[in-house]
Amino acid sequence: MTPGQSCDVVVAGATLGGCLTALAAARRGARVALVEGSPFLGTDLTAVLRLWLAGTPPDDAAGRFLRAVLMPAAEVAEDDVDRSGLDAAWHDETALFRGSIRKGLLGALDAAGVVTLL
Repeated sequence: MTPGQSCDVVVAGATLGGCLTALAAARRGARVALVEGSPFLGTDLTAVLRLWLAGTPPDDAAGRFLRAVLMPAAEVAEDDVDRSGLDAAWHDETALFRGSIRKGLLGALDAAGVVTLL
């Protein structure tokens, strides 16, 4: 943001919930600033070494958004792992990548016009 620029909504914290709140406000026409003290988006998701998504998001608007942000097609293809020797509960798991989550969230926020201050 530049000096003198104003916004309608300030979201403090770029957790997944903070990012989605900022996106929802921007999509409703608000001028939004998302403020995060660390250099990362989605910190609640990206704080662990490896993330796994149980099942597949549904084929509705929310599910398509989650797939686009959390599961880039190129990286889902990289997770083509033989899970036949694993417990059945692991057969429907999808690996997520921290860098992709961050890039996906930043891309969605940028496309919605959210000013992101990290």
